[in-house]
Amino acid sequence: MIPVNYHHLYYFWVIAKTGRIGAASRKLYLSQPTLSLQIKELERSLGNRLFDRNRKGVKLTPEGRIAFDYCERIFSQGAELVAS
Repeated sequence: MIPVNYHHLYYFWVIAKTGRIGAASRKLYLSQPTLSLQIKELERSLGNRLFDRNRKGVKLTPEGRIAFDYCERIFSQGAELVAS
């Protein structure tokens, strides 16, 4: 069993880059409630909150910053793989 769902990581990464769940949901073609649920699943699997949410959008928690840095490397290497 894979302990982390990579789709969830991708959704998290897109939200973190856009700063808003609504903007990410439009980019990912997912509803906001669906996307929020996927992030809650990721947070549960990692055992930490990744975002602080407010009316203006989302902000990474310290644990979210660590996860984001990993995602930057993961998805950068994925792009390199496709390019090669």
